[in-house]
Amino acid sequence: MAPFGAENMFARSAYDTVVMMNVIEHCRDARLVMKNLYESLKPGGYLVFGEEYVSGNGVGTASDPCHPLRITKEFFEEFIQMGFDAKFVQANLDKWKEDKTLHPGALQSIYTIAQKLK
Repeated sequence: MAPFGAENMFARSAYDTVVMMNVIEHCRDARLVMKNLYESLKPGGYLVFGEEYVSGNGVGTASDPCHPLRITKEFFEEFIQMGFDAKFVQANLDKWKEDKTLHPGALQSIYTIAQKLK
């Protein structure tokens, strides 16, 4: 467990595996957190990631002060394309996007295991 906030710089190429579950929603700068996470992994290292999504594009905001933002499908895909090979993704994002019964801002969970490319 890191003794500092996720928006602070981690040690570069220090970790073989990083597990991050439901962290982004508590941060103010998701892109900075994900950049720090990427840089902290060794080449070939693994990311185990879980988070809730909202429908829409980019990084959304939330009205709850303890959850100042929510990520979206677009944000997640942008992050994975930074240099990861997704080994496992549990979410049917296309079906979720097309589901007309979900109201805007409905939450969906995503769980991923991805390996940092060398």
